[in-house]
Amino acid sequence: MGGNVTRFIAAILAIITLAAGCSVQGPGYEQVSPSPQKGVVYLYRTPDLFGFTRGTVDCGDHSVALGSGGYSSMVLDRQALTCSVVTNGNSSVEFLVQPGQVYYVRERSFWGFLGPRFYVEIPDTGDGPEQIRECKLS
Repeated sequence: MGGNVTRFIAAILAIITLAAGCSVQGPGYEQVSPSPQKGVVYLYRTPDLFGFTRGTVDCGDHSVALGSGGYSSMVLDRQALTCSVVTNGNSSVEFLVQPGQVYYVRERSFWGFLGPRFYVEIPDTGDGPEQIRECKLS
């Protein structure tokens, strides 16, 4: 009986290890510099336990399904921008893209009643540039 329990626990830990971390295999993060006429918006998702799932983030005309550890960038004219994700509910952020500025939108996941759920947020100042360094292009 003890051997079966040990094997079961080892199997569960192996599954968690495989599911965690980065699911994105693209090139590493590369910074895009804003121009005096355009701003840069980064969408990113830090590595998490739900690496096998993807939540689609819509930002204006741009839509991307971010995997765990993935990112995408947009170079935009001055505009009001709404970024949202819909999974068993709706989460969105709104901000004004200004020329010459850089903005970060973080997608997070958690386990809801019916499965993985996603939400978007504006990270604290300094967190975006630090956290996105470990991400890969989606």
